[in-house]
Amino acid sequence: MPGLKSSEPHQAARTDDHGGRWRAVVAIKGILIKTLMRIMGSGCRTATRKSGRHGGLLAVLLMLAGVGMAIAADAPLSPTQLVERQQAGQAPLLLDVRHTDEYRADHIAGALNIPVEELGSRAGALGVPHDREIVVYCVSGRRAARALETLQSMGYSHARVLDGSLNAWRDQHLPLVHDGVAAAGQSH
Repeated sequence: MPGLKSSEPHQAARTDDHGGRWRAVVAIKGILIKTLMRIMGSGCRTATRKSGRHGGLLAVLLMLAGVGMAIAADAPLSPTQLVERQQAGQAPLLLDVRHTDEYRADHIAGALNIPVEELGSRAGALGVPHDREIVVYCVSGRRAARALETLQSMGYSHARVLDGSLNAWRDQHLPLVHDGVAAAGQSH
């Protein structure tokens, strides 16, 4: 689906990271729903007459909409939303899946560090119930997407990525912890 476009700017789909895949699923679900509404909105007589011809299509559309819901994890959380949640005392578990040396250089306050390569074997270190919200980040989102898949396969039902990961956080000049000291607005 690379290059998939949508008429809604917030749904323009980049498929190179988890957030992009989520936007693609949302765009496809929108198209499926509009098609379904068009079929259903053609009137009772027309719908009845066409039901034999479109019954299979209707079943496929409903199935695809359900699959789309299963594919899409919780929507990515924006850096601004995370800051607001942290300030309100409602922060999710924040999981930094970069290597330990990257984490030590700088990270978001309150983040737990488990490198993506170790996540499967160290999941117990999360210490949270499987229905607790977890927000995962790395630098660009690639490792976070891998970690998200790992978490979901282990039964964590409310895992999501930080939209844009650390790159977006830095672009917005949000505070980072560096060597144990908070550094506001650092840009690397």
